[in-house]
Amino acid sequence: MRLKEINVKKLFGVFDHTIPLNMEDRITIIHGLNGYGKTTILQLVQGAMQAQYSRLRKTPFSELTLKFDDGQELRIQKTGTPEPDQGGGKGIKLVCELRNGGRSVQKDTIDSPDIGLRLGFPSQYISQQIEDLEQITPETWLEVSTGRQLDLEEVIDIYGDFLPIERRKNIKKSPQWLQTLQKSFEVRLIAAQRLLNVAPARRSRTGSAALPLQPAVQLYSQELATRIQQVQAQYGAKSQELDSSFAGRAIKGSASAAIELAELESKLQSLEVKRKGIIEAGLLPADHNVAAIQGAMIEDSVKGILALHASDVEKKLGVFDEIAAKVELLKELVNRRFSFKKLEVERQTGFRLVSDSGATLQPTDLSSGEQHELVLFYELLFRTKSNALILIDEPELSLHIAWQGAFLKDLERIVKLSFLDVVLATHSPQIIDTRWDLTVELGAPSS
Repeated sequence: MRLKEINVKKLFGVFDHTIPLNMEDRITIIHGLNGYGKTTILQLVQGAMQAQYSRLRKTPFSELTLKFDDGQELRIQKTGTPEPDQGGGKGIKLVCELRNGGRSVQKDTIDSPDIGLRLGFPSQYISQQIEDLEQITPETWLEVSTGRQLDLEEVIDIYGDFLPIERRKNIKKSPQWLQTLQKSFEVRLIAAQRLLNVAPARRSRTGSAALPLQPAVQLYSQELATRIQQVQAQYGAKSQELDSSFAGRAIKGSASAAIELAELESKLQSLEVKRKGIIEAGLLPADHNVAAIQGAMIEDSVKGILALHASDVEKKLGVFDEIAAKVELLKELVNRRFSFKKLEVERQTGFRLVSDSGATLQPTDLSSGEQHELVLFYELLFRTKSNALILIDEPELSLHIAWQGAFLKDLERIVKLSFLDVVLATHSPQIIDTRWDLTVELGAPSS
């Protein structure tokens, strides 16, 4: 299932916006004057699909409709009057309706939590009680598994049943049908502030200190190293599985002897090229060898054995296919932009930056523009799932005009590799370049 249209009525009390998504190109660009609601629309979509009801309650709008390519529609209407001194959310009800083929299928009302800020226990208790939550500030928590930042009301919306809080019995939780819809595909917002993030390291549950923010390039470097090591472990397990059964399979004649010698030689050569490419990508050590046969005549008597060997090598190296393609694209896109330095990938440390003089640089030595590009491309390639909906706010931040002009073409390559749908909000005509066919302009209020 994919999102195909966004409709919002009376945004900030004045704007009615309809945004059809480009289903074929999978990239939609929202542009318009400041104050027309570009960033807010991205946040509303995220809020609706990630159960961040506090955000929906606090944002001024009357109705949000998300239309999907399978004919379903999610309609969220706001009713009630905000209570004073409660952040604009308390007292607001969300009427959530699922429609299909023009008729209502499901309908439920979600009230605001009836607690305000009166917990009756220290706020640190929340992260001590809920394993997936880490406190960032006195009133903000990180949901580690998703990377979402939640305020108190959102925490109560989602985790209230696991906390010692008295809630009115007539307040409904998120209905099951809505939870199912929200889980149907991933929605990820890449916000304008993306140079800082929260490290996922677990602290002591008895500690009360808020988690420090860490430069995202540093965090992602460590994360990439972990990803590589996990794939290497999968490769080791696959190798052990195949090697332990090789002799038995060879004796039983599991390999096909029908393969032509020229075809077998070509396959062995291509596997050696693939092995070298994986090493150059930083995913295997330079001295690693999977025993591709080189420089020897292949005789009919061993053809079946070598065919089985080639099949096994192909399966072993195939473990690296996805991460190798993403690492190579990341390096290509970044190194085309970086001046006087080069990004490499190292299986122990993740990012490795080397200056033209040979000096090793830290990821945090990069300029803000360089960090923005590296962080953004990394998030798109490594922190998203296939067919996810990615919302990008102001990709032009800190970027030179030349980099802005290249961004959309590079984004198209990422979309093609990872099968993503992207909606981005921008002020920059350089980002749009010549692809005005992908744009939706937010119009002024109707008189």
